[in-house]
Amino acid sequence: MPLPATPTSRRPRHPSVPVELPGLTAQVDQDMVRVVELLWALGLVTRSSCQDVSTRTDHERGEQWSLLMFEDLDDLVRFLHLFDGSSLADHRFGQTWHREGGPDGPLVPDLPRRWRYGLGVRAPRHSGEQFALSGSVRFPATDLPSIESRLDDLAASVQRPA
Repeated sequence: MPLPATPTSRRPRHPSVPVELPGLTAQVDQDMVRVVELLWALGLVTRSSCQDVSTRTDHERGEQWSLLMFEDLDDLVRFLHLFDGSSLADHRFGQTWHREGGPDGPLVPDLPRRWRYGLGVRAPRHSGEQFALSGSVRFPATDLPSIESRLDDLAASVQRPA
């Protein structure tokens, strides 16, 4: 049974702009443009990005989360290694949780907020593969300026061909 088509009249949730690099073009949320451009320049292919993937509960807590989804799981791992030795190094470890008020209390995340991860299984792109894996990271939007700054520093240090 085919999936229903997404209505083309839907408006994007966030203002987006076209981003183009040789061989790559995408509509990218305005607050994610520089990060996506830098990732592409560093050879990391994003599958999707969003400047605010927060749930209603997140908004009730006053939290905003951003998302980067990578085409391949290896690109997510490479992305995480970009923050070795940086101020964001500890943020990369998954969120821990505890029961508030005892063993029967509600499950709540520990502070500070940590990055959260997702794994996707998709159709293979190469013959001989049975499936392919992609990965995503969901992080507090407050980390976005630090992520951009770190990527900017790393991209500036990469030798460009003349």
